[in-house]
Amino acid sequence: FHLWACGDGKRGWFGIVTNSNARAKRALRKLGIRAGEKEALIVTLSNRPGALARVAAKLAKARINVAGVSATSAGRRVSVLINTRNNAKAAKVI
Repeated sequence: FHLWACGDGKRGWFGIVTNSNARAKRALRKLGIRAGEKEALIVTLSNRPGALARVAAKLAKARINVAGVSATSAGRRVSVLINTRNNAKAAKVI
């Protein structure tokens, strides 16, 4: 489960990683919330210094710009949500 949120003045955005986007969109619609879908990569890393830096270096070397990152950690593992303009290429590089 992964959730993120941010805001700017009177507007706010949030994201949910789901196993059923259709069900999530129906539930949000019932609450009057407009929902869209966006593809993202989920990368599991060791919870150690430099783990994310190594992924970022690979993406930079392939000239892939990171548009957004969100992460959660639990013990020895970290789940990182990465959004780029070319997620298919990024997935191959990582």
